[in-house]
Amino acid sequence: MLYTVELERERRRQHMALVRALENRRKMEEREKKRLEARAERIATKEKRAEQRKMEMELIEQIRKPVEDMELTDHRSLPELKRIPGLKLSGQAFADIVMVFEFLHNFGETLGFDMESLPSLKSLQLALLNDEEAEEELLSVMTHLLVCAIEDPGIPQPARHTTGLGQSLRQADITHANISEVLRIYLYANATGEVKALTGVCLERERDKKFADHHQNGGDYASTCSGKNAQFYEHLHNNETWRMSERLRDKPFLALNPTHKAQMLAFLCNELLQNKAVIRQIEGSLETVAQLRKERFVLDTKIRKLRQLHSRKVRMEAVGVIVNKTGDTITIEKKEGDEEGNTSSTAVGTTPTPDEIHHEDEVEDMSENESEGTQPEEEEDKNLSGEELGKKLDKLLKQSEEQLQKLNSSSKQLRAHIFGQDRYWRRYWELACAGGIFVEAMESAEPEILELQAELDEKYKDVSMEEKRETKQEDTKVENRENEAPNDVKKEKKFNSNDQEDTKSLIEKTKY
Repeated sequence: MLYTVELERERRRQHMALVRALENRRKMEEREKKRLEARAERIATKEKRAEQRKMEMELIEQIRKPVEDMELTDHRSLPELKRIPGLKLSGQAFADIVMVFEFLHNFGETLGFDMESLPSLKSLQLALLNDEEAEEELLSVMTHLLVCAIEDPGIPQPARHTTGLGQSLRQADITHANISEVLRIYLYANATGEVKALTGVCLERERDKKFADHHQNGGDYASTCSGKNAQFYEHLHNNETWRMSERLRDKPFLALNPTHKAQMLAFLCNELLQNKAVIRQIEGSLETVAQLRKERFVLDTKIRKLRQLHSRKVRMEAVGVIVNKTGDTITIEKKEGDEEGNTSSTAVGTTPTPDEIHHEDEVEDMSENESEGTQPEEEEDKNLSGEELGKKLDKLLKQSEEQLQKLNSSSKQLRAHIFGQDRYWRRYWELACAGGIFVEAMESAEPEILELQAELDEKYKDVSMEEKRETKQEDTKVENRENEAPNDVKKEKKFNSNDQEDTKSLIEKTKY
């Protein structure tokens, strides 16, 4: 009897142990299932967030793409733009003057100009309009530009192009009195160089002629055009630089019209772009811009990482968990106020709870690409609090803003910034030295496109009129046939109307 009771107790004890083991196993499986579900949910959320970020980036890229003004759905009338006060020059002349103004302020210090005494845009315009005081400033600027251009890059074959006294242009003293003649010789020399460079035709000089080529008069041209240099002179007379030099043959520089004077000034500035000092400044500016872009890229990467770390720290502090990562050990500490007090679990040696595993996986997922090869500064940032990270992030953002301003100022020294064109193909320019936004007039826009657009409108207008006539003729035919056979024609008309509705719906779908 006692043996039977003992066996029954042993059986019950083993049964209860088995039940407890099964219960523990079921709970462990449920915990593992919840952990896997939570991990799968986090992965799905992460993928969804990545997909959403990708869609936002594509949307931003589409928004940033330039759109033609006529393709916009919300058409607005353009604002009325006032002309520049006091502007009396033609479009080409003003464009040349603005280019000269930008050139002087960008490279004037390199070429030896006194930057404080440079003429303003208004004084340059007055100089072209024969104002006496402004003309003195213009002649001083032009004399300096011409001297610099003769020194470097110089003229082709300087021994052939001399003054009336036989002096080379470098030896001649350039004053306000003889600047027109020196400029004419300089333009003629460059014209011959352009003809040789563009066509490959050289001038064959005659040994018995003792004077330079540019001293020939009109009678000499008639004789040379029929000789062995006929092809050279034919190309020379079609050259625009030679035409500029011919305008100075019987007129001084100040007696020319404003457009021609501005054209000569612009030619000198374009030639001075080959000056060695100017080239060195341009190359230095390019290197500066490249270096600033590289530094900005590094700073933007640092800001992006710090912003992610800051948002993670703020989220952790809001939950009430402090994450410390040192080496290969991740420590997750809970703040005071929990039921169990301060608890800490490490990745080595203890078994963390599911919540701790969740935070641990989040930290590992967020920093899986940053764990290898991280810099000491990044390791220090991970140990900072959310408030300290916010202060450091604000400091970096201010530094990034200052760097962006330096990059913009360096880029403007190289080229003007263009915003685009409006519906009339007028360009919108931002000029660094002149200041403000300049809008081209219709004269400086692309008139050939306007003419082409007018031709296309007229062409398609005729086509649309012919289509309307054809539809009217078809309607009259259908009405006549309707009177003859009402039932058949009604069916055919109904069928045609259905076809038209289908085509209209297809057209609307293709529009959207």
